[in-house]
Amino acid sequence: MQCNLIFHFIFSPLPANIPDMALFSWIDPHDVLDEGFSDSSGVFRLAGATQEFTAMEPALEIYHDCNDGIKNGFRKLRIGLPDQYITAGLVPQKTVNVGVINLELIYKEETRHYVDDEDTDERTSVSPSFLT
Repeated sequence: MQCNLIFHFIFSPLPANIPDMALFSWIDPHDVLDEGFSDSSGVFRLAGATQEFTAMEPALEIYHDCNDGIKNGFRKLRIGLPDQYITAGLVPQKTVNVGVINLELIYKEETRHYVDDEDTDERTSVSPSFLT
């Protein structure tokens, strides 16, 4: 099973705060499907696949420090992705267009991620409709 997504970020200043992304399986959060950084314009594309026979519930996690001052850790936003974009095989057949995400805003369901706290960071979810 696999999924593919594309989106664009608004954040400032550029390029110092280019966000870090991870696409992972919600059922097994340690099963990272893809990860990387956006380009200097904020455009990003991820694609992930798994060969496991269990269900895949993909989610996107965004780690950034836009408008965060000198606080420890990173702001973290998690977005669940719709099931209709999961297709069989290792090559994505559909693409989720997440749209534009303004990282200057403070989202209600945001949490903080601390590098020293990899296994115990707080996990939350944000439905895609929250961002429309």
